[in-house]
Parts: sequence; structure tokens; C-alpha cells
Amino acid sequence: MSKNSGDGDRPAIEAYGLVKVYGEHRALDGIDLAVRRGQGFGLLGPNGAGKTTTIRILATPARPGGGARVLGHDVLTEADAIRARVAVTGLGDTAVLQDVPADRHPLLALPRSMPRGWTE
Repeated sequence: MSKNSGDGDRPAIEAYGLVKVYGEHRALDGIDLAVRRGQGFGLLGPNGAGKTTTIRILATPARPGGGARVLGHDVLTEADAIRARVAVTGLGDTAVLQDVPADRHPLLALPRSMPRGWTE
């Protein structure tokens, strides 16, 4: 378990110098971001901008160049702890998005369990 996992002052998501290269294509080029716990955050941009690559790194299926932490856990060394706490799903097949072009469908990341007192 990360020594920072109980630290409520740490951001929920931290990324610094995030880079991802596929062959000769540089999908991410040094992204830095910090998302506070409880803050809503969205990644917007055209196809190929690196939105999905960023989510794949933060959810741990893809390995980054640079560093990132999710809920206090390092994406490279504590991936299992992140996977136990975060689920990612695409929203492309929902009726709500029927009039939204496919290249504009969002991804949604949710904690695997909601905090006490959380209601819809």
C-alpha cells in the first residue's frame, strides 16, 4: 500500500511530463496535470489528441514515459492498487449520446466504491 494512500490533501490524479510514443507517432508530449479529489475534470480534443492514451495510462493498461499517480498510487509500481479502486468505461453506446458524433463520446472513470454519504 502506498504511504500516501490515506493523504486527503494529495490530488486524486497527478501527472508530470507524461509522454507516450507509438512507433514514430508521439501521442503525448509532456502532459502535466493535477486533479483535486472531488473535482470534475474532462479531456477534450480532436481525434489523435491523446485523450484515450492519457486515460489508458492513468487506468494502468498503458505504460507511460514520465510519471503519474492516481489516488496516491504510482501508475508503474502500484498498478494493482489503482485497478482495485478505479474503473473506466466508454459511454459511446448509451442512448444519451445518440446525437453526439462518435469522435466526441466521453470516457468515464469512477471509483469502484462510492464514499459514505454519496447519493445520486
